[in-house]
Amino acid sequence: MENNSELLIYDDEFSTAKTKIIEYGEGIANLLERYNTMIEVVLTTAIQDKLITEALLRLEDKIKPIQKKIIDWARRTGSQSTEYITKIDEADKFLY
Repeated sequence: MENNSELLIYDDEFSTAKTKIIEYGEGIANLLERYNTMIEVVLTTAIQDKLITEALLRLEDKIKPIQKKIIDWARRTGSQSTEYITKIDEADKFLY
């Protein structure tokens, strides 16, 4: 087996993975938004019970920050991936 010290970066695959990560994160955020919408519907149209209403409001309050974190994470990961590929391309141009 040959010992090869070359670093191979497959830009297309890396870009595809970046896109999928962003899509996945935004998809989860959209599902959480739909879940929050369902909670709001239950709160406004279902039988009003103090304990259930309070629990649903607490749940709704917990979901929103998680949703924001997921979107931020996905976008930051995508941005960092783009920066990484740019740096690799710049280093590659320097070498050749």
